[in-house]
Amino acid sequence: MMKRLNINFSKSGLTASILRLSWLQRGLLFGFLILLFYSIFVYIGLLDTAKSIQNDIVSVQTKISRYQQKETPITENIPNEKIRVVNQIVKQLNFPWSGLLDKLEKLTPMDIALLSIEPDSKKEAVRIEAEAKNYNAMLSYLAALNADGEFNNVVLIRHVVNEQESNKPLRFQFEAKQKQIEK
Repeated sequence: MMKRLNINFSKSGLTASILRLSWLQRGLLFGFLILLFYSIFVYIGLLDTAKSIQNDIVSVQTKISRYQQKETPITENIPNEKIRVVNQIVKQLNFPWSGLLDKLEKLTPMDIALLSIEPDSKKEAVRIEAEAKNYNAMLSYLAALNADGEFNNVVLIRHVVNEQESNKPLRFQFEAKQKQIEK
């Protein structure tokens, strides 16, 4: 009896291994190699871009440090009148509208209609124009504002009966200071 011998005359190695693959496997391997080389190419490009950006950052930082060293503080004397006017404008713009409107909404009865609200930052007060059905409604509203504690010094400035309308409403204007200004 003879032993069976396994004789293989084909080449061994990478080339032989690739040749033994099917066409689909060869295509996938080729696609993978193309993707690998493309990824390496993109990576090298990104490294160059990152290095360029890093150089730009260093350049900008040196320019900023040079400009900061060259800057001298501005020493302009601003007149007190301008400072006062600017502060008054800032105070007017920073008026606490939401707190005031919440307080007025809470305290105003249904028979009073608010027509206008004007803040006066000089007096730290609010000038309000309203309309009431009669004198009693106006007086009770002003008394309620004074008594509630949300406003100080509620003062009636003027009042007029509108004779042209059929129900003859009473239009009045008053000034009030808020006790606590919420910002």
